Amino acid sequence: MTLNLATRLRPFDFALSGFDAAIHYGRQDWPGTASLKLMDEALIAVAAPSVVPQPLGRAEDILRYPLLQMESRTGDWGRWLAHHGAGGQRPAGMLFDQFATMAQGAVHGLGIALLPTFLIPRELAEGRLIPVFGGPVPALGSYSLVWPNDQPERGPLTSFRLWLAGEVQSQTNPSG
Repeated sequence: MTLNLATRLRPFDFALSGFDAAIHYGRQDWPGTASLKLMDEALIAVAAPSVVPQPLGRAEDILRYPLLQMESRTGDWGRWLAHHGAGGQRPAGMLFDQFATMAQGAVHGLGIALLPTFLIPRELAEGRLIPVFGGPVPALGSYSLVWPNDQPERGPLTSFRLWLAGEVQSQTNPSG
């Protein structure tokens, strides 16, 4: 089986796209689809040590620094601040369309980024990024495999979905 990958930042019409399935971040809100939940997401505020050499004393102290954010998720910083008791704010920041480029921007000192923990374990372990305040905060959405529910499922998609389901099960229940 061959997987072809393409990036789309918003849900699309499967009938017009030629895609059999998509990995979607968000709520279970893509009309006309069936889904398999893959994983939840937790976000952590991080920066290069040259930007923030040690953890900040208060969550709102991040507002003194340039903030990096996803253009498709501009409310994340406001939710992060509210989670830490500093609600009512929706700070602006430099926009990125992909987490990978935002992570690199943070590593290179552009500011504080709010990043999914699963994307930056190496950067954290190597000290290229450090948490600036608090631990990971649950995100609003999760990742799911979605496919149209009004079309017959093809064999390769069934195989891929079953393989992914097994991987999810092994991650959530590693002992068996």
